[in-house]
Amino acid sequence: MVNEKIIETKNIVIATGSHPVCLSGYEFSKNILSTTTMLELEDLPESIVIVGGGYSGCEFASILNALGCKVSLIEAEDHLLPHQIKEIGNTIEKYMRLDGVNVMTRSRIEKIVDDMVLVNGEKIQAEKILLCIGRRPNVNADELNNIGIKFNEKGILVSDRMSTNIQNVFAIGDVTGMYELAHVAAKQGEIAAQNLMGIESKMEYNAIPVCVFTYPEVAFVGKLDGRSGEFPLAASAKASCMGDTRGIVKVFEDNGILVGAFIIAPHAGEIISEATLGVRMQLKPSDIFDTIHAHPTLPESFVDALRDIESEAIHLPFKDTSAKNSVS
Repeated sequence: MVNEKIIETKNIVIATGSHPVCLSGYEFSKNILSTTTMLELEDLPESIVIVGGGYSGCEFASILNALGCKVSLIEAEDHLLPHQIKEIGNTIEKYMRLDGVNVMTRSRIEKIVDDMVLVNGEKIQAEKILLCIGRRPNVNADELNNIGIKFNEKGILVSDRMSTNIQNVFAIGDVTGMYELAHVAAKQGEIAAQNLMGIESKMEYNAIPVCVFTYPEVAFVGKLDGRSGEFPLAASAKASCMGDTRGIVKVFEDNGILVGAFIIAPHAGEIISEATLGVRMQLKPSDIFDTIHAHPTLPESFVDALRDIESEAIHLPFKDTSAKNSVS
């Protein structure tokens, strides 16, 4: 018999997280790994098939490849990072292929038998198979129904105060099914705690930075649509000093306001913070590029990408747009 203990409390915060999903008809095992059991391996596999080209799949593919593992990355959609614009996924795929990763898009697993994976009629031998096909919230439907908390297949429903439909019950993190990001969960925790203390606070989701730790890193924020400017890392003095010039910085503006950016570059996860602030504060490109940036640094590339919106990047060749804008 399990010992039960009743704890009386004024408020409850549900932060039970999520769990990895397995392929239908299969179970996680010694050879079929989840993103959790992958981290429990004591030895690096010589070869691996990774199913799912989202954030986790791309990260594990890059890391394991860099460590010397033979990697095949399988994605059902037509590009990696399928929930983002195609330009990002195609660029990362290009660099992965150059680094030796066998990337297979528009591909689905047909069968797994021991150390053999059948993909598009092709047999791929691999010591391990890693599934990165999504996560589901850790909820007990019977318990939630018992106390009347509203939820759906994605997770527990919450307000921007992180409260559920029951006044003194809050939920944060993966269990809400909103963003599977540690920094979002941490901020949701702050918002919940402030409201519990009587400090009225609300979550803002208009400027959520996302980082994917591939080689090079990927980071993006905001709306990736509108008038754009871009700057290749090959033109960056800092990137040249580092010997790592793969990548691009691209920014988007709408009605004179910065609305989004994506960065594919070394240390993209650090550079994206300035773009996130710009999106949140609805800054004009000139608010940023009129601010002096230290040289040589990677964030200078963000400045020149903003200048490039009007074809005025200082460290790029002049673009004559007169013919494009003239009336015939």
